[in-house]
Amino acid sequence: MVGEKITADHKPQYWLFVTRPKYYEDEDGRDLAYLEPGYTSEEEKWWTCHKDTKKGDLIFLYRTSPRSDIGYLMQATSDAYPISDNVYASQQGWAYGCEFAVLSKFRNPLTFNEIGNNERLREWAAYRKRFQGTVFHIPAEVWDVLNELVLKKDASYREVLTPKVQRGVLPEKIAKEKDIEERLFRNIGLLQRIGYDLVLYEGRGKRITGRQVPCGKKGGRIDLLCRARDDGNFVVIELKRVEASYHVFGQVSSYMGWVQNKIARGVPVRGLIISRGADVRLKNALETNSNIEQRNIKELRLGTER
Repeated sequence: MVGEKITADHKPQYWLFVTRPKYYEDEDGRDLAYLEPGYTSEEEKWWTCHKDTKKGDLIFLYRTSPRSDIGYLMQATSDAYPISDNVYASQQGWAYGCEFAVLSKFRNPLTFNEIGNNERLREWAAYRKRFQGTVFHIPAEVWDVLNELVLKKDASYREVLTPKVQRGVLPEKIAKEKDIEERLFRNIGLLQRIGYDLVLYEGRGKRITGRQVPCGKKGGRIDLLCRARDDGNFVVIELKRVEASYHVFGQVSSYMGWVQNKIARGVPVRGLIISRGADVRLKNALETNSNIEQRNIKELRLGTER
């Protein structure tokens, strides 16, 4: 893998996420596109997870029947966060979620029978429970055995499981976007460079920090939720390291509506998209709503624009 950046010092934890057919294949039995490595979308990709999941943790995805196999290597690209405000998640009994990236789709998935045929894996709690659950912790010794088996079936997997990945390194594109978010979170005053004098929102007894605020039925989260120092207006900030497309307009509008209904209670809400430019459709959409503005990352002069 190329273009990577170390973003965490901790040794990653290992997890097994278990998923049903509706989340890994379409009605014709074809693999869903969002699980393809390198799949790009401005819609958020999140998965229900254990509350102790940390950014950089490595994850195997187990597909229940009819596949009954471990078919993917994924990586958590955020810490776990509460999703109690997500109606669908609540109905499923999911309490926490995290963002993720798919690092590898296995050419030869590791089947349930192959796992059971290895005497070193028979006492693994997930196998003993026949993978009946949502998420399981993978002990380091089990992780090593599972990777040995995957490598035996596909030697090219070694190109994915690099030393950097095993240290919890995130791909560069994700790491840079997270870095921008982290820097603004720690010093929101940097936005004064583009004319925004803001403070991070704090609510519910300061349990909400203004960063990655969960909202909406699909588990969307606001990158940064702030208030203007002068008039107290709410400002929803969405960060994109790449060129922002028309989809972001709907995304920010939805977040603004949620803030208006759930938090603002009549106080005006504005939207700010910070990205590396905007496509034509987004620029046209912005002409229809003066409450949403797009500004270029370069204007912040953070040194992360490349």
